[in-house]
Amino acid sequence: MKKLFLLFITLLPLSWRGLERASSLHAQTIDLEDVVNYAYYPSRVASLNSMPDGDTYGVLADRGRMLVRYSYKTGEPVDTVINLAKARMLKTADESKKPSSFLNYIISPDGANILIETNRQAIYRRSFTAEY
Repeated sequence: MKKLFLLFITLLPLSWRGLERASSLHAQTIDLEDVVNYAYYPSRVASLNSMPDGDTYGVLADRGRMLVRYSYKTGEPVDTVINLAKARMLKTADESKKPSSFLNYIISPDGANILIETNRQAIYRRSFTAEY
C-alpha cells in the first residue's frame, strides 16, 4: 500500500504538467461571429472519383456545374471534363430540359461515356430517385 501511495505522489506532478500544457495549447476564444461565418467548418472534397486512367481523379466544381480532372501526383487541375455552361451535346430523356447542375457522376471503364445525376428527390433515409 505504501508503494502504491508513493507511486501516486510521484506521478501526480507529471500528470498535472501534462494537463496544464494541453489546456494552454487549446486556449482559444470562440466567438459567435466565427461560428456563424463557418470559421470552424471542416474543409472537404465532395464527389472525388478516380478516373479510368488511374493517374487522375475528378472533382465536382462550381456548385456542380463542372467536372474537373486533377492529377494525383501534383494535385493541380489537368483539364475540365464537363462544363455545363459550354456543353452542347448533352443527351437527356427530355431534350427541352438541360440540367443546370449535377450531383454525382459515373464514368464508364473505358472513359468514353459519363452518366450524370440530376434532380435527386429523397424517399427515405438513403433511398432516392434521380434523373440520369
